[in-house]
Amino acid sequence: MEKLLTVTGATGISLMNTYNSNVTHNLVHGTAHMGIRQRMGDEFNVYEGVDGIGNTTISYNKVLNAGDKKMWGMYDNGAIYSFGAVPGANIHHN
Repeated sequence: MEKLLTVTGATGISLMNTYNSNVTHNLVHGTAHMGIRQRMGDEFNVYEGVDGIGNTTISYNKVLNAGDKKMWGMYDNGAIYSFGAVPGANIHHN
């Protein structure tokens, strides 16, 4: 039996300053903000030679009712939300 996890307090999956990340085959439902988000944080060059974000794959995820809870006055939600450019991003089949 598949269990449905409802996240009511925030973003379902949040990538902050990630490099070579894979987010695949997830079910995200009923979030208060975005379903899946990726962004660079306030600190740059987390690791020497890496600018904090890149080579992200987001694929085969199912996001339902992202931003459904409308908390904290946030109304610019999305299923997959990217803050700025992400070099090498591969987002497909979601």
